[in-house]
Amino acid sequence: MKFKILACLISACCLLAGCEKTDRKYEISEAAVTNETQTECGHDYSSVIAGYMKFAEVLINEQVSSIPVDLDFSSFEENDEELIYDWGCMLAEMMIWSCQSLSKEKDYFGYALKDLNNDKTSELILLTKDFDILAIFTTINDKPKLVDAYWSRHRCAIYDSNTLYTYSSSGAANYCYRLQVISQNTGELVTLKEYGSDTDHYYKIINGEQSVISESEYEEFEKTYPVLFYDVAMDFNKNSGIEFMPFSIDGT
Repeated sequence: MKFKILACLISACCLLAGCEKTDRKYEISEAAVTNETQTECGHDYSSVIAGYMKFAEVLINEQVSSIPVDLDFSSFEENDEELIYDWGCMLAEMMIWSCQSLSKEKDYFGYALKDLNNDKTSELILLTKDFDILAIFTTINDKPKLVDAYWSRHRCAIYDSNTLYTYSSSGAANYCYRLQVISQNTGELVTLKEYGSDTDHYYKIINGEQSVISESEYEEFEKTYPVLFYDVAMDFNKNSGIEFMPFSIDGT
């Protein structure tokens, strides 16, 4: 499966003005990161790392027009179009940032390793230096599996050691918050509870059962689970115990 969404957004980005260029080029050392991930988590996430580093290297050098349009991410999750779409949105958003003069230090992109589902193996968390989570991968049958990818309308915070607190929006009046865990057996996200707004009413989903709720009940939910602004999500992630490890990048 080729990533057509990348090609479309590359064209859009190339039309944007004001992209600053840098005279210094950085190259990311794939071998160093691959060795680290294999040593620390016992699983080979090299295929994920390779695709992500290609993209990060281009963004760091701000060569938007040269982003490969044929990166193939289908091996991450062959049968789930929604997750492939989310992965595309995450990468596309990173690309748009590059045309908005986002500061891209050579150690801005990196990863963390943490067991998020108590199966005694680490998940791979792709994130930025400010602890903005971009994607999470797990391992199923010794192969990397994309759990989910995140962007401005789909944010993620590690609420506690094993629970993900996410915000998703499809419009001003359509949004939801979910508390989710990663299944040990399938790597799928299991939703524990969901609270949200659906155009003309508030709702909740508990144990798979959806019901309409009052505004006051929704506000009670927000007293326990705060609005997931970027800075709130980043604070959660900083305090979750994960350690940001920048990619090994060399100036040439």
